[in-house]
Formats: sequence, C-alpha cells, structure tokens
Amino acid sequence: MRNLFLIAVLLCAAINIASAQTAVGRQANAVPTKPICLVQKGYENDQLFYTTRFNAAGHIQESKEYKNGQLKTHRIIVRADAEGRILEARLVDSIEKKVFVNKFSRDAAGYVQTGERFDMNGATPVLVERSVYENNPASPCVITKITRYDGSGNLTQVTNVEYLDANGSSKSVTTDKDGVVTRTEIWKRDDKNSGQQFVDAFPYQWIHNRIEYTITKADGTVDADSNKAENTIYNANGYPTSVTLRYADGRVSNFRWEYVCQ
Repeated sequence: MRNLFLIAVLLCAAINIASAQTAVGRQANAVPTKPICLVQKGYENDQLFYTTRFNAAGHIQESKEYKNGQLKTHRIIVRADAEGRILEARLVDSIEKKVFVNKFSRDAAGYVQTGERFDMNGATPVLVERSVYENNPASPCVITKITRYDGSGNLTQVTNVEYLDANGSSKSVTTDKDGVVTRTEIWKRDDKNSGQQFVDAFPYQWIHNRIEYTITKADGTVDADSNKAENTIYNANGYPTSVTLRYADGRVSNFRWEYVCQ
C-alpha cells in the first residue's frame, strides 16, 4: 500500500481494536473508547485507491487497492483470532496475476511474534520471507526489533527501533546481514486517532497518524518517498479526513478518507 495509509502500502494486515489514547505502559490491545471510526474508502487526488469491508464486530474482512482506476491488490482475511486480529491473509495481485499468503503467529496479548510470506504461484506454497519480532508492550508502539530471513533461513536484515515520544514517533536503523547500515527511518506522529489501527496487521503501531516520514539511504541521501503531512483536517472523533502530502522529490498529493463511526 501507499506510504500514507501504508494505508495505504500494505504493509501489514489485521484488526486489533486498540485505544487511540494508548500511553506508555498501558495495554495496547484494550477496547477503545466509543466511538471508533472504521475507514471505508480512501482517495488520492480524488481518485479512489482503497476500500475496506468489516464485519458487524468491526473486524477487517477484506481490502482492495486500486491503481489508475484498476483493481491492483485484493487482500482477503482467511483466519483471525477471536478479537479479529489477523492470523492469515491472502493477497491477490490482479495486475501481475500473482497470489501471496501472509501468516502471523501472536502471543497471548495479540502481539505479532513471527510473520511469514508464501508465494502461492507454483504447484506448492513457497516460503519467501520470515520475520521475527521483539516486542516491549511498555513502549508506545511495542516493536523494538525486526529480524528478517529469506525462505531458506538466511539472515537478510535487522531493524532496531527506538521510540522518541509517547505518541510513538520513532527512529529505526536497518542493517544488512553483515551489519552494514542500509537505511534509517524517522517517523513523527501526531496525538490524534489513526484509522489504520483497524486495518493493519500491527494495529498497536498505528494508534496515531504518521505526519512526517524521513528515509535516509546508505549513502546519506534522502529518499524521494520521504514526506510531510500538511493541512490535515480531522473529524469530530479525531480521525483525519483529509491531508496534503509533500514529498522530498517535489510531488504533492491530496488524500481524503470516508469513515463509518460506531
């Protein structure tokens, strides 16, 4: 999905109804104060790019991503736990005609411990990536380290995450298998509610909205996808309804969302 809702990049994929007022030391999987607002549609420059479907309990069932008016990716929730947190999601790329499956294992509190990605395009599923997560529930956004392996179990990269404030702003440093730094990311967040917590596999990472995203590459240059939010408008429940993103390479995009609030 896109960096913004990264709704929009698909980063990840599950529901966990978490409090938008989560603070350091508070359980991130608590039921939120009503109402919650479930994002139904997202638009970039007035063009539809994202839709979702939830069940009566507010648990994500599927999402669709569009590109230039054409359905690009269809994500279907195959398995979830009793709280609606994703255990397995099927991703169908309608443009490239490929299918992948993401599987998650979680601890008793619902935090992801491992994530596996399978290529489903051959006679049998093929594991292409495995990620192991280290979590600290007392920190604003929980994840403190991610270790990634290829399908054969070889180390590919390690990301260490440092949290910068109670809203979950963070600095993450990624190194390759030899320990060489390949990228550094700074995420700055607001203190408002993020609708992405109800659609993402890692909802405790999305209690608040990302308002500034800076990627520094190995050579010290800033990646073109770095961006900053401007002119954000929030609804009465504290969720963003529109924002302008200004990218490092000069691009400007306007995003807006439609919600159903419960």
